[in-house]
Amino acid sequence: MPAALVCGLGVWLETSWPLGGLVTALIVGGLPWLVSPRSASARQIEQLEAVEGWVRQLSDMHTVGVSLEQSIQSSLRSTPPAIREDVGQLVARLSAGWQPQRAYRAFADSLDDAATDEVVGLFLLHAEDRGHGLSGALSSLAQAVQDETRMRRDADAEQEKPRTNDRWVTGFCLGIFGLSALSATYVHPYTQPAGQLFVAVLGVCFIAVKLWMRRLSAVAPTPRFLQSADVTTDGEAV
Repeated sequence: MPAALVCGLGVWLETSWPLGGLVTALIVGGLPWLVSPRSASARQIEQLEAVEGWVRQLSDMHTVGVSLEQSIQSSLRSTPPAIREDVGQLVARLSAGWQPQRAYRAFADSLDDAATDEVVGLFLLHAEDRGHGLSGALSSLAQAVQDETRMRRDADAEQEKPRTNDRWVTGFCLGIFGLSALSATYVHPYTQPAGQLFVAVLGVCFIAVKLWMRRLSAVAPTPRFLQSADVTTDGEAV
């Protein structure tokens, strides 16, 4: 943020172009968002990989006579970093006396992913029927999550061309803006009210194009099927 303010102020003082300084500050501050269209999908895939590894750990750790809740608490130390905070919150809720079903649903809400809902769905079934075979079910589920992760990686790779186009458009527009800002003669008309309004319209159009291209390169998430932790199966607040 300080760098964005310094750059914006510098452009304003150099060009006497107030809106140019504001646009510069916004560009510098929002540069990670402008040039990293893949960050959201990459985080989702990393999170799903962590869930798969964590479920495998639970499968190995869970034995007869040990409850699922105890296995989850024991797994916290070796939980993958991408979901360690979420699992830590789950352990804290269970330790605080939350009903397991509600704690599991809150965990699913924090990860907000359809594949994770499948994992939590198994937890919920086990909470209702403490039968045998959970370790094998966890192992099979981990394999299913691994397959889902692989499919998401393939789908994400197919969107790389739109993302590359997005980066090219961003780089071209920022380059033109930077070269224009260095020319006092060129930017002089934009110091007038009408010119400032025109720049504002261009900025809005640029953001609109960026959002449109982001939508083209985004992989639509699978809808979740579990209810929120704050709603019971009867639809009443808890």
